[in-house]
Amino acid sequence: MTIRPDLIVSVLVAALGSPLLLSLAQAVRRSWMQRRDIETEVQRWRRQAAAWETTCWATRSLAVQAGVPIDRLPRGPGETSATAAHDPPPDPGAS
Repeated sequence: MTIRPDLIVSVLVAALGSPLLLSLAQAVRRSWMQRRDIETEVQRWRRQAAAWETTCWATRSLAVQAGVPIDRLPRGPGETSATAAHDPPPDPGAS
């Protein structure tokens, strides 16, 4: 019986390579999961803006329910007047 060095090397590489490949696969998976869960700067600002908008609308609604006239409330972004939603559109033919 002859000693086959290629067989010995392949057995050693397989024995050592398997745990190494498994740990590498786990590290790649963990890294991918962490990257997927990280909130980007833009996403964070959008989430905060949506939270502030919700708070503003809720506060405005409570003020109206408490009897504060809409004209006395601060205007929101893009609103020309506090009653813009209730005003009829301007007549394009009028001058």
